Amino acid sequence: MREIAVSVLKDFGFSVLEAGDASSAIDILMRNSDIALVFTDVVMPGEMNGIDLARTVVERWPSLRLILTSGYAERLGEREWLPPDVGFLRKPYRPRELIGKIKSVVQGEETRGGSRRMH
Repeated sequence: MREIAVSVLKDFGFSVLEAGDASSAIDILMRNSDIALVFTDVVMPGEMNGIDLARTVVERWPSLRLILTSGYAERLGEREWLPPDVGFLRKPYRPRELIGKIKSVVQGEETRGGSRRMH
């Protein structure tokens, strides 16, 4: 699913940085100050899941926008687990739904150099 999302985002002109797990994502965030948004699945390999990653991002980079996605949201309860101001996209989603969610979360933010870097 990650490859499809990356392909869609690149097709829409986004610059995308990929990570296979939350630790790698945090490393990328520490090395790149121009990331506009983190898009992550709730279910991830490694010790941290996407919710843990989102909480870390909110704590360390409070101005960074986030979107979580999952196909298991109904099992997770009424989204009380979701950090405040974090977008959510239920799987399965269509490319236009992904792009629409990103636009609604990033609303009006100016691009840097013509594209946004995303993780």
